[in-house]
Amino acid sequence: MRVLFLVVIGLAVTAALIDHETKEEFKDFLSKFGKHYDNPIEFAKRQAIFAKNKLKRIAHNLKFAADQVGWEEEVNEFSDMTAEEFLKHLGYVPDPRNGTDDGAIPASVYYSGQNKRFGQIDWRSRGKVGPVKNQGGCGSCWTFSAVAVIESCVAISSNSGPPDLSEQQFQDCLHSKVCSPGGGWPANAIDNAKNGLATEAEYPYVTRNGNCHAGSRAATVGSRISGKGEGDLERLLSSGVVSVALDASTLQGYRSGVIDAASSGATNHAVTVVALSTDCAGRSQECWVVKNSWGAGWGEKGYFRVVKGKNSIGVANVCDTAVNCNGKGGDNNPTPNPKPKPSGTDRPGGDMPNQPKPANNKDDCANRCRSTNGCKAWAFDTCGNNCWLKSMVTGGVQRECRDSGTR
Repeated sequence: MRVLFLVVIGLAVTAALIDHETKEEFKDFLSKFGKHYDNPIEFAKRQAIFAKNKLKRIAHNLKFAADQVGWEEEVNEFSDMTAEEFLKHLGYVPDPRNGTDDGAIPASVYYSGQNKRFGQIDWRSRGKVGPVKNQGGCGSCWTFSAVAVIESCVAISSNSGPPDLSEQQFQDCLHSKVCSPGGGWPANAIDNAKNGLATEAEYPYVTRNGNCHAGSRAATVGSRISGKGEGDLERLLSSGVVSVALDASTLQGYRSGVIDAASSGATNHAVTVVALSTDCAGRSQECWVVKNSWGAGWGEKGYFRVVKGKNSIGVANVCDTAVNCNGKGGDNNPTPNPKPKPSGTDRPGGDMPNQPKPANNKDDCANRCRSTNGCKAWAFDTCGNNCWLKSMVTGGVQRECRDSGTR
């Protein structure tokens, strides 16, 4: 009882020291984000945290104005949370496999022999990224990151728009199996989708605990590719959007700009890299464009940017993507599904060692040839996903479900 009394007195004193303007801002904050605290002790506690975060935000934005940091902060739904509370509710937990990953193809193997820089790419402009979603109060960032990868993988593999797939299925059926505090890791979810993933319409996200049940195999993953470091992240991004686990400490108040904080070994939030851009506000030559799962009203319409070159905030600590997915794409199809050429051109013979290798399409196959030492020609199975790299240019012959070319 005496401890509670001292807490109440302390909060009362703190409340008395908070200026009128901040108190009014806190009321506006509660109204804007639909929050309410009926318990007067909790109300005073949240108001005090809000005031403390305001001072931090003002100090940070003065640095932004002085060009000392690359991103600006603002009031958002997390402004009445401590840093510890904010990170705890996100939902990412470290993969218990401790670096042993039998379910994935290492990037070093999948991109073996490809030494070129893959460069700028934006899967949004290609119509392969679905809309920003909102995980709400559940610790389910990992499900949203994994589903974003799978949706884009289906879109790329089927030459369609991205389908709308189920996050709730992963939340109900994997790891903690609860909304809060939740917890899981995207690699496990992507691997699980090799057995099938339902659509959002069939198995909707409800922002609360659900019951794991069977769904349709609306989408399936062929293979998962994993890597670590910004070199691997760039390689993986050439195949599709990439799930990454990073340190979200800088994201609590993020409004806009390019995050150029120091590297971090912490991994507490899973998000999805969708682009490598040169639109970096002068903070770096290139930067990663990252899709979050806190709604389109957060950050830069649901996205944020991170400098490339120093693993800022641990953006490349853990990287996973999916390839060779099956499923029906979304209705926002930018181009019709291609039909196999009934009499395409093949180039038999001259195969390099360890062929064929998977590729998303003929352009992907051609790019692999251009980036592989000794490759002179290529052939692609338009009815599947196989790519043959060739050490010599052979004569073209007509063959069903084939396309080919020279370097």
